[in-house]
Amino acid sequence: MSRNVRIFAILAGIVVALLLILYHKTLIGIWDLKCGTWAADRYIQRDVSDMKAVFDPSGMDLLPLYENANPLVASGEATRNQRVYRISNGKSYLWFPFGAAQNLGYVVTDTTNGHEIVLKVVRRVEIDGP
Repeated sequence: MSRNVRIFAILAGIVVALLLILYHKTLIGIWDLKCGTWAADRYIQRDVSDMKAVFDPSGMDLLPLYENANPLVASGEATRNQRVYRISNGKSYLWFPFGAAQNLGYVVTDTTNGHEIVLKVVRRVEIDGP
């Protein structure tokens, strides 16, 4: 290998290493969003009161979203007769040069036989830009 190619390979390796160090929380956040297991996933097809009993003492609030502020109804992932709660998963992390990101979960529930049952957990990322 010639000297110029070797120097270029070393410089490229240093740049990649610096980017991995700088954006390692971003990579972890994206991995958690796409592939990770969330605590809310364990409560699918279970009662919402079970989820609230665990989440409320640990500080993870289930915040109800109302129809006019509900992004899932607009996208068709939830119907108007279903209730949606929002939870945050993990800490906010750097989203490249655009700002900070936070992984959010939307818990879709349905009331059947007087019990509110968790149907699914929809994962989203919220980006706070400059």
